[in-house]
Amino acid sequence: MELDGEKETKGSRQEDEIIEIPDEGEKSPSPAKKEENRDRERETTSPSAEKDGGSRDEENEKDGDKEKSTELKENTSSDVKAESSEATSSVDASKTKEESEEKTEKMDTSPAKDEKKDLFQKAIIQSGTALSSWAVNYQPAKYTRILAEKVGCNMLDTVDLVECLQNKNYKELIEQYITQAKYHIAFGPVIDGDVIPDDPQILMEQGEFLNYDIMLGVNQGEGFKFVDGIVDSEDGVSANDFDFAVSDFVDHLYGYPEGKDTLRETIKFMYTDWADKENPETRRKTLVALFTDHQWVAPAVATADLHAQYGSPTYFYAFYHHCQSEMKPSWSDSAHGDEVPYVFGIPMIGPTDLFNCNFSKNDVMLSAVVMTYWTNFAKTG
Repeated sequence: MELDGEKETKGSRQEDEIIEIPDEGEKSPSPAKKEENRDRERETTSPSAEKDGGSRDEENEKDGDKEKSTELKENTSSDVKAESSEATSSVDASKTKEESEEKTEKMDTSPAKDEKKDLFQKAIIQSGTALSSWAVNYQPAKYTRILAEKVGCNMLDTVDLVECLQNKNYKELIEQYITQAKYHIAFGPVIDGDVIPDDPQILMEQGEFLNYDIMLGVNQGEGFKFVDGIVDSEDGVSANDFDFAVSDFVDHLYGYPEGKDTLRETIKFMYTDWADKENPETRRKTLVALFTDHQWVAPAVATADLHAQYGSPTYFYAFYHHCQSEMKPSWSDSAHGDEVPYVFGIPMIGPTDLFNCNFSKNDVMLSAVVMTYWTNFAKTG
């Protein structure tokens, strides 16, 4: 019994190791037979089978490597995801900040027309427009050099000249008297191609202006300052002074064209009161009208007409009143600037150094009316 148990145990061990165990009654093959069996096994085993077996092993190895790499990827990807999410959030935050800064910068510095539209919606133009002969300085370099010579900045290089002027005290600059060409201006707006891209008349004729409500107008006697110096003691203008004033006007404004004589005679004819042509006071009035028309009325009417042609709501006023002052002769009409105190309510507070007038109750009432007109236009057009 013990031997049988040992045999069974031994057989079971052999079953584990060899898989196929021959029966005890079966004879073990001879060495020659064994060799023959081996040769048969070699013949029956094809290269493809070997290859399949090898490929299976490789696939198993690859699968194992894949599993390991997958696990590694999963572990790594979680870390990378965490890092990338943090990086992405920081990038998004920086992008948002940059975008907001860009938007703010655009809002602050963009010179687009839309931003300019927000600055104002209506305009009031008093006593003068961009079409007046004195509205634009056509010779800025000439007058700058004249001023530079007077204050010791006479340099050939314009950069050095400007730097020298900038280092001067403003009082020294404004105290200098510069004689400009008659009916023109020494220091004023310049056609620089940027702020003023072209001649104002060309821009207006092409409709290059913002289409806003405008109110503009003139005073009755704007040309007073051009006539005051030639009026005689009897408050009149002689025939010779009248002729000289017209000739001087043509020469300074129109140069010496071929038709100068014809132009001068035409102006004399148009501004002579033929019903009272020998009256010195009448000549004085018509001469004031000549300068008023040319320097203020004609440019204002042309400006109003151009704005109206391009669809801008346009209003025009004429101011005839002036306060009583010892600084002006009794014959003067409402001169250049005489409407200003009424616009700002000066008659309601009394005379000032700048507007030294004897304001009456009528002046106070007129000032209230003017301020109402001006503010109503600013509010509603």
